[in-house]
Amino acid sequence: MPRITRRSLVLPAAAVLAVFALGACGSSGGDGADSPVVVEPTSTSSATTTASSSPSATASSDVKEIEVELEGSKVTPAPDKVKVDKGQKVKLTITRDSDGEVHVHGYDLEEQAKAGVPVVFEFTADEVGVFEVEAHDPDRLLLQLQVS
Repeated sequence: MPRITRRSLVLPAAAVLAVFALGACGSSGGDGADSPVVVEPTSTSSATTTASSSPSATASSDVKEIEVELEGSKVTPAPDKVKVDKGQKVKLTITRDSDGEVHVHGYDLEEQAKAGVPVVFEFTADEVGVFEVEAHDPDRLLLQLQVS
């Protein structure tokens, strides 16, 4: 059985917190801190976006990135509806502090998450409707994906 060290748990958690902090810096005001973090890249050159990327994006490069964290029974950011266009690519990253299931209703996406290890769902939002993204053990609503 692999030995879990404090460092192996702290580094991924620090990375997740850094992503949340950077997402909050780019908000345009309002109550955005209570909504799931949504990152919309503007370049198709790579999975990571740099400061020199082009401000314009084509429809085919439009990926909705959503990041959520479950710590104990607390969901950060608080569960909310996230709007996605039909046909849009979605990258959903969920990090838990305990082992347990995470799934996306309506898309038959389900994974067993390990504590501190992000689960990433990448899919095309091709079904119209409102779909719950949930965790089990503990049972928590993480967000609602609204596809239209």
